[in-house]
Amino acid sequence: VTSDVVLPAPPAARGFGMAGLFTEGDRIHLETEYSGGREGASTYAWFRQTPRGGLEPIMGATAKHYTPSSLDVGCILTAEYTPVCIDGRRGNPVRTDSPHPITPCAPRAEVQLTGFFAEGGTVQLEVRYYGGEPGQPSVQWFRMAGDGQVGYFNPPDPMRYTVGPADIGYSLGVQYTATRADGLRAPPVSAHSPSPIGAGLPSVQAL
Repeated sequence: VTSDVVLPAPPAARGFGMAGLFTEGDRIHLETEYSGGREGASTYAWFRQTPRGGLEPIMGATAKHYTPSSLDVGCILTAEYTPVCIDGRRGNPVRTDSPHPITPCAPRAEVQLTGFFAEGGTVQLEVRYYGGEPGQPSVQWFRMAGDGQVGYFNPPDPMRYTVGPADIGYSLGVQYTATRADGLRAPPVSAHSPSPIGAGLPSVQAL
């Protein structure tokens, strides 16, 4: 008795959906159910829906999971799954949408000071903000002495400061309080220079 070789059915998605909180910063997972032999290198793509109903590809989002960013807040996300068999055959792509627009997380910020921490150097405040549309933050610079005493000051540019003679021997710091556009304030966070400010290189000015 002989029988024909049983070939797998064409690759197909029997089930496809999203799972997650659908909030900025919280990872969304795709739940897939594949049929059609052994699954190979199936592909994924993510899109955000534009206000006019179009789909904008999210660059670099080609995995089975995606973490929404601030750019996604207020948008419906669309994911596309193309089932692929291990022999290379491709099935029809299927799509699914998030159940509602991505909501912003509570406002928060990550800050650090970078630059040249010596007299005459420039120190910059670098900020990464999360939590929807940002509002006007509160920025407070300070000098800290070795005994813990703190002196506050406000440079003309709150994001950049040129170190002067008055800073030598002190540690520089910044307290940053992010604010969302709706007025909700984040807990304050701080950044500090890695060590006390040193004197600059000696120089001679011609008379």
